Amino acid sequence: MGRYIRAFLIVFSFTISAVITCDATAKKITNIDKSCVNDKKTLKQLKCRNDLIKVRDGISDIIADVFRLNLNLLSWDTFKVISTVFPLYIGMRMVDDRIQNNFFCYTHKKNVNQLPSWCHEFVRFGLGVPIVLLGSQAFLSRDLEFRLAGRMLLLGLPFVIFGKDIIKKIEADCCLRPWHENFCHSKKRALGGFPSGHMAQAFYITMLYGMRFGPKFAVPLGIYSATLAAVFLSCNRHYVSQLVAGAALGTIYAFAANRLIDAKLSENYQLQCGIDSRGCPGAKISCSF
Repeated sequence: MGRYIRAFLIVFSFTISAVITCDATAKKITNIDKSCVNDKKTLKQLKCRNDLIKVRDGISDIIADVFRLNLNLLSWDTFKVISTVFPLYIGMRMVDDRIQNNFFCYTHKKNVNQLPSWCHEFVRFGLGVPIVLLGSQAFLSRDLEFRLAGRMLLLGLPFVIFGKDIIKKIEADCCLRPWHENFCHSKKRALGGFPSGHMAQAFYITMLYGMRFGPKFAVPLGIYSATLAAVFLSCNRHYVSQLVAGAALGTIYAFAANRLIDAKLSENYQLQCGIDSRGCPGAKISCSF
């Protein structure tokens, strides 16, 4: 856990230093004699200042969004997800071993009823496809909501991964992976099974885009998530309860990201009512891009 904290502090310090440097440089360039504005060197400095201001504002926006995203975890939605999933998780914990009996033979210490190995690799690495395609919309899409969803996808995923890695450091029975023929020779099961990181990422994407854009995204992403769960269960990578916990973690972050998108959209669209110059009541709708 220590290395993750150190990495976070290093990235955070670097980001703050970049913001301060850009701000100081921009202010320095701002002190230019306006009478020299036609000078090519001056114009170049002004362009440099504008670029630095854009970089500074961009980094500041990312820091603010990351803070607001994680702050949104402290919400009623998080409580509802935990209270809904917890009984299901306890129920699955009670039948985990019974379900795994269908995929592992304790007598011969062998995996049984296994899917082809390519199925595991397909769902394991296939997660990168929606991440790349949907995340790229943060830069390519002309639709504001698509851009914000892609932005939240890229900003939220690292914290989903960071969160599950911290939880996986806990040495408890719930973190033990299922029995597997490649590990049973030591009579010990591997740790790191709780929660399922791939399931957390898949559900984060599925729930976020399902809430934002409806069935056209929820259905295909949901099918992929269900396939991932079935493959990881059958290949003895995770217990059902660990998959449920991963889905809960992804859902919690999806609700937090969805609330942040709603807030940012409301900041871009404003409705004003009042009296116009002729003394007549009116309404004004403004949109900033």
